[in-house]
Amino acid sequence: MMWRPLQPAIPIRNPKHEDAIIRHARTVAERDGKPFNEARLRAVMEEEARVTTIWKNLDYQVAVKKWEHDGIPLFHLSIKRVDRKPVRDWRDLQRIKNQLVGEEVEAVEIFPAESRLIDTANQYHLWGVLDPKVRVPFGWHDERIVDYEPGDNTGVVQRGEPVTI
Repeated sequence: MMWRPLQPAIPIRNPKHEDAIIRHARTVAERDGKPFNEARLRAVMEEEARVTTIWKNLDYQVAVKKWEHDGIPLFHLSIKRVDRKPVRDWRDLQRIKNQLVGEEVEAVEIFPAESRLIDTANQYHLWGVLDPKVRVPFGWHDERIVDYEPGDNTGVVQRGEPVTI
């Protein structure tokens, strides 16, 4: 699949979709014996719509949210394929991160504790600090190494396409 840069998109709010989310949240809360606050959920959806920008190409739609916490600039990328199939192309996720928050900004994908799990769609989330000097305290810390040569004798399989942004 040939990479196409993301372009700004105009978010379309759908009241029927928002009402369906409210109904579903109420049903789940009742099923689990949890309190439900419709006004709070609507306020959260309104705030999300206000602070989120949407980017899109023929393959992906990305919601970008940027904010500060204790003076630290943060971001959240919510990524989904336009056809709603699963995303698991690491290079595409890297390209999206590079384009929308910067090549030297690091992001993480969280596999949460079950008690914090939200799994409602084939949607993926990257989180990070919007400061290219900040590095996560785990992962590789050496130089950049990228291998474009498939079929060497190491037994490693890699696509032959270069990572070009």
